[in-house]
Amino acid sequence: MEIVVDQGQSLFDVAVQHCGSTSAVFDIAVLNGLSITDKLLPGTTLLIPAPVDSGLVQYFLINGFIPATDLTEAGEIIIPDGIDYWAIGIDFIVS
Repeated sequence: MEIVVDQGQSLFDVAVQHCGSTSAVFDIAVLNGLSITDKLLPGTTLLIPAPVDSGLVQYFLINGFIPATDLTEAGEIIIPDGIDYWAIGIDFIVS
């Protein structure tokens, strides 16, 4: 099977989304002549092995989830912000 890489996806994201397990990252890397740490460009076509966990693959597909945990263009990790991530006395100051 072939898939197209989305913005911000790493090989690990692709493995979870299309194979249902991070363990598939090694097979994907070998099939495509990549290292597991190679940066993927959006729009790149990759060969994907058979799913390890079809149930998880279906879950991502049905719910439209696309994992994308790679670094930003500037090499920065995107840190979630907002009240769900604030800690009292650190980010959320009570006065």
